Amino acid sequence: MGKDTREPMCRPWLGLVATPLAAAMIGVPASGAEEDAEDESDSRLEEVIVTATYRDTNLMDTPISITALSEDQIIEKGIHNIFSLYTNIPGLNLKKATSGFNDVTIRGISPYAEGNGSPVGAYLNNMPIGSTNGDAQHFSIPLFDLERVEVLKGPQGTLYGEGTMGGAIRYITNKPNPTGLDFAIRGSTETMAHSSGFGHRIDGMVNVPLGDMAAVRAILYSRDMKGLIDAPGRGEDTDWEEETGGRITVGFYPTDTFEAHAMYMDVDMTGGGPAIAFHCYEELRVDVNLIEIPSYPNQFDCSGDHNAQFDRDPYITHKAHPTLAGTDLDGTIDEYELFNLDFTWDLPFATLTGNYSTYDRYTKRAGDESPPHVNFSRRFVEDFVCFGLLPTGECDVSTAPTINPMTGRGGIMAGQICHSTCISWADGYSYEFRLVSNTDSRLKWTIGHYFKDSYRFDGTHAPCPDEVPYAGILQTEVDGQLFDEHCSLLWLFNPGITPERQATIVRGFLNRILFSGSRDENYLEETSYFGEVSYAITPQWEVTVGVRVADVQVQVDDYVNGFNPSNTIDTSFRLDDDTKTSPKVGLTWRPNDDWMVYGVWSHGFRPGIVQGAVVNVIAQVEPIRGSSQAAADLYDFLLGVQTIEGDQAESLELGVKATVADGRFSFTAALFAIDWTDIIIDVESFTPDLPGVSPFPFSYADNAGNAETRGVEFELEAHLSDALTLRAAGAWLPTADIGTASAGNDARVAGSTALGVQVGNRIPASPEFTGSVSLSYNFEIAGFQATARGEHYVVGEQWRGPDNERVTPSYHKTDTRLMLRRDNYDLAVYLNNAFDQVVAYERNQQGYNFGRARTFGVEVNWRM
Repeated sequence: MGKDTREPMCRPWLGLVATPLAAAMIGVPASGAEEDAEDESDSRLEEVIVTATYRDTNLMDTPISITALSEDQIIEKGIHNIFSLYTNIPGLNLKKATSGFNDVTIRGISPYAEGNGSPVGAYLNNMPIGSTNGDAQHFSIPLFDLERVEVLKGPQGTLYGEGTMGGAIRYITNKPNPTGLDFAIRGSTETMAHSSGFGHRIDGMVNVPLGDMAAVRAILYSRDMKGLIDAPGRGEDTDWEEETGGRITVGFYPTDTFEAHAMYMDVDMTGGGPAIAFHCYEELRVDVNLIEIPSYPNQFDCSGDHNAQFDRDPYITHKAHPTLAGTDLDGTIDEYELFNLDFTWDLPFATLTGNYSTYDRYTKRAGDESPPHVNFSRRFVEDFVCFGLLPTGECDVSTAPTINPMTGRGGIMAGQICHSTCISWADGYSYEFRLVSNTDSRLKWTIGHYFKDSYRFDGTHAPCPDEVPYAGILQTEVDGQLFDEHCSLLWLFNPGITPERQATIVRGFLNRILFSGSRDENYLEETSYFGEVSYAITPQWEVTVGVRVADVQVQVDDYVNGFNPSNTIDTSFRLDDDTKTSPKVGLTWRPNDDWMVYGVWSHGFRPGIVQGAVVNVIAQVEPIRGSSQAAADLYDFLLGVQTIEGDQAESLELGVKATVADGRFSFTAALFAIDWTDIIIDVESFTPDLPGVSPFPFSYADNAGNAETRGVEFELEAHLSDALTLRAAGAWLPTADIGTASAGNDARVAGSTALGVQVGNRIPASPEFTGSVSLSYNFEIAGFQATARGEHYVVGEQWRGPDNERVTPSYHKTDTRLMLRRDNYDLAVYLNNAFDQVVAYERNQQGYNFGRARTFGVEVNWRM
């Protein structure tokens, strides 16, 4: 990577904003006010307690950028999951490739390639539940029976470790309560425009005391979300989702100073497919030569005007047409189990917390993101093998294979050529011990130790339907389950060909040159120690310093089908002693009880990776490197990119939090500048013309770029009267640019054939502006306490990838909700996306993934 010769950036906007901020603070009264505080009025803002720093603090007195939603706010806003949560959090963004694959980013830190960790950490209580597959698989935690949700923005590497370069999301559950029996139920039903039928959600909770010192709390829920995208000609919704789950927690409280909990959670989600709207045709038919279909949508036309079809009906997918790949095996399965043990012990000088957790997750996605032109690949292989290009002498036009018309080969081929996350298992365990001072002293400190051991399997296997002529002759056992190697290739021969000949062709030629499928097993182990100290220099000034030292070890075992039919380990690579140091420095000024100004410099990181993407090429080049200098050079280069260091982010943040007007008005604002270095980018490379080596390009990951984000976030809440409340929030990210992009042979994102990653390109999934404004009014009607609420959300346009080839359009939507309360039950009527705006979560090379259209629903909450 060449040296960056650009001049250092001037940052005049920091001064422009800091100057009026300082001027405003001059007029703030000193902390020693002469008059006593007035009695709080009924409209004074509610105090919110958070635990982001591992001690109970007032949200408005915590010197980091946090957005917190209480249980009451979650219910009042009708928030159920990450999709209805993220628009309420300034700086938090979401894109969705397909069902179960949720990419969550904060402040523009969005990875370009898969890694061993997400840029955004996620925690259920003290349990880490972040994605182990880059940012692609954020857990969608049900937001029922939660005490609150906290979103920490900016790098959190000191207290939270790897995978928190952009920030962290903390889901805090309600604890079991031994003081009495309690139960609650929430049920809703809804209907959505452009869809059919009624969806529903049912949540239930029961809390049962077990004597005076213990209790058990359990929740169960069921969700049936109707689809929006139609299959052409059939009118069936393809992108439906069904989910069931539960959580049970046992709490033990033997003394006032000690408590312990054991929690188990299980979730099963099934989604239909295709979940991507693909409208590459002008009419609702597919009878064109599929070789004309490019990756969609780019600057080329698409067998007709796809934009015209989008304007007529965006909620349709030609990927569901019987003649297109991906018809039968599309869909998603996401199953996970979580277990956690924790305890808290208040000692005379500090609070000791211990936490042990395990997780087990299985996901399957078959074909949703497989290119539509995979049918052309299928035809190419058939021609190549059976019609003269491969001299087997066993195929000609008259003996072309007969295909089952109901099942078809397209879906099978799509299931084999999808991304490496088609099938994925992930499991692991972690533990943490930390000691947090609890004395009333000017000195506050935190120390801790953390260990994590995780495993992930990725593979491109799929079981063959019974109709496949040679199903079962080439099978691989993975965790006790048999999979067919390249099921799609087993369609390609006349049943008269012997299985032995079929196996020879598939393993000896097609696997090697065209479809070298593989399975990877990824192991990650992290050991870290951390500490943070805060010291009150004066009653107004406080300084904070912290550091985390983490040692990360990564290993990848590659099993390459075709070369190694027995599936023993073909290649094993290990990255040792990847030591990361994550420091933090902060300064806080509290001129009085209502104002706080802080500055913080923080650091975050992700671990490095060991990649198996080049294993196939290494295996091809190794036999000839002794006789070819070009092969030897390529071999040495590939070995050099087998292990890649992790990326890291450094952030400078200046923030203010204030409560004024006798507690009726509060606001927070933060300016931030993040420098992101050693970014892991997918790079496409081409091999020289070597005998026995595939001529097709291959991709790998490399530390191939730097980027920077600059922005401002704000939140305000105003009680305009005892009954009327205004809330507004927003994030402006004027700078989210790629600074450098160079690597290996060709710095282009893998799969991109149109545009490269250029300096100045926008970081993907980083809209320039997101915002929301809401107005709520409390009143009485017919003996009910009522709240009418209207909220408007805006999300700016954003790029899907760092090549900036495909832009996801901006959107805005309006939600309305009327809630009636009496005694122990609530009744809510809501109309979300009231004006039926098209909400696009993502526009990728296959089409659009949409959010909900206009939805009308009724919800009932009842509690004991």
